[in-house]
Amino acid sequence: MATNSSNYDGSTNTSLKWAELSKGQKNTSIKDKWNSIAKIQNTQCWASGDSPYQSADTLISLRNELIHYKGDFLAKGEIPIKRFGELYSLFNIKSVGTFVEDDVSSWIFDLLSTRDLGNWSLSAANNLKTRFYQF
Repeated sequence: MATNSSNYDGSTNTSLKWAELSKGQKNTSIKDKWNSIAKIQNTQCWASGDSPYQSADTLISLRNELIHYKGDFLAKGEIPIKRFGELYSLFNIKSVGTFVEDDVSSWIFDLLSTRDLGNWSLSAANNLKTRFYQF
């Protein structure tokens, strides 16, 4: 059975907006996609300083830093992105790097070694998903 997705809310204007939104979505940030949908739905845009968006921004930054890691040398306890400091504080992380021969500990090791990171990540993603379904 074919469905007519062009009349999402009964207007041709909205269907044109949805069609435009679907173009180039691979090259668009989650925040920009969210704001495009929010405009179509006439609802709240992404507010980076508020929950759950702030946690989502941190989670996305962490993902990007891990996937595109450049291996920069940083001082003991130094982190590449300021917002990761919030995670260090939240989880009470102390750097274990000794910076002696054969010690390759880094902020990544410190952060990924905490058990709470997985639970926090899942919670951050679920909170964003819940907000999304409120559209």
